[in-house]
Amino acid sequence: MPEPSQFNSVQRSQEAEQPPTEGPSSGQSNPLKRPLPVEEHVPDFRNLIAGLESSYNRHSHERELLKDRIKVMEEEWAKLIPVSEERDRLNSRVLSLQQRVKALEDENKEVVLMASPMHKHSPNNSKKGVWAPKDGEWIRHKFSKLAYRIHKFSIKHGLQSLSKCTISKRDKDEMIKDLQNNGYCSEDTWDSLMKKSTNFAQSIPRLVLQARIAKEIFTNISRPFFPFARAFSSSNPFPQPSPGELDFIHQEMMAVNPVEAHTWRSDTLRKLFPAITKNVNYFAVRKISDCYPIGLFNSNSWGVLEHDELIADMKAIQTKAVHLALSLWTQREYFKPFSQKELPFFESSNNSMTTYGVPNTLVSSLNGSQVLLCLQPAIIAYGDENAENYDVSKVWAEAVMLVDETGVNEPEGPNRNDTDEVKVEIDG
Repeated sequence: MPEPSQFNSVQRSQEAEQPPTEGPSSGQSNPLKRPLPVEEHVPDFRNLIAGLESSYNRHSHERELLKDRIKVMEEEWAKLIPVSEERDRLNSRVLSLQQRVKALEDENKEVVLMASPMHKHSPNNSKKGVWAPKDGEWIRHKFSKLAYRIHKFSIKHGLQSLSKCTISKRDKDEMIKDLQNNGYCSEDTWDSLMKKSTNFAQSIPRLVLQARIAKEIFTNISRPFFPFARAFSSSNPFPQPSPGELDFIHQEMMAVNPVEAHTWRSDTLRKLFPAITKNVNYFAVRKISDCYPIGLFNSNSWGVLEHDELIADMKAIQTKAVHLALSLWTQREYFKPFSQKELPFFESSNNSMTTYGVPNTLVSSLNGSQVLLCLQPAIIAYGDENAENYDVSKVWAEAVMLVDETGVNEPEGPNRNDTDEVKVEIDG
């Protein structure tokens, strides 16, 4: 073993080999621990701070832009919400209409099945030409004859003189107001009508009766399903649908597809035509007095409420009107009556209207004059036999209008035609 003295010598030799260290002394600093000079790093810190500030400002600006965009988007979204709701509502409406069309088609099938026992003779009607397209001249001639029948009825059964009119002022005004409310008169009192119709004052009672008959007939036949009536019997356990029910179906279909609606209307009437013509619900089977004031009839023809000749003449007019209307509603065309409401002023260039009792020499001078009373409405038709061109109109009957002639000089001599203005012969 080495001696302790040997260890001591080795230790001393190692310590001798290490470099001497300088201890701290006053006035001298340790070069290894002194701080680095700040001036050397100031530019770097400034650049770093400037970069951070620039980045912060840029991000702040972008943040403000994002806020503005978000605000704009929120405003646009607020506008889109009602649009979206409206779209959803329209989609819902379309779906509802589609479902309604399907339901209407099913109802139509049921109506056809219900009517099957009633139209077993319909092929015979088809062979007779019931469904053949009606010629325009034929239709115009039929309406002309109907107007002539109404005109002759008012002459035969109406008061011919104002002096024989004993109706109270209140009843007179009610009659005129009724015509005004239904679009057949522009005046609201009897006196105002008389004041503007001085050239025909003596004929006013008869003309008012004629206007009321026209209003009653054409208001009813202007609806395609007017003759329908519910009727139960042992042989027919299923009643006919009511006019209101069929009108509702027709109007609902018109809102979806007018062409199909008109086709459905004409086909339905064709299917039910035999049963309808045998059991027509005449719209004035009621007492005549329920529709027309007694005071407008002359006492000789009136007598009692159920005067046979008067009732027979009225029903003859109604029968012609009903069968003419039915034959036209089975066609693909449809028609509308135009009265004083639709034609408030007279225009000689309008081929759908003419004046009552005015000579041709004075007609043009009445342009722009007020229509006082509609004695016969114009019948305007739309469409054709192919269920097309429903935006094109044609005149089936001219309106006959009593026009305000105030300020127009009356011609000398018997040039006025006060009673025979309708030139049509009745041929059955």
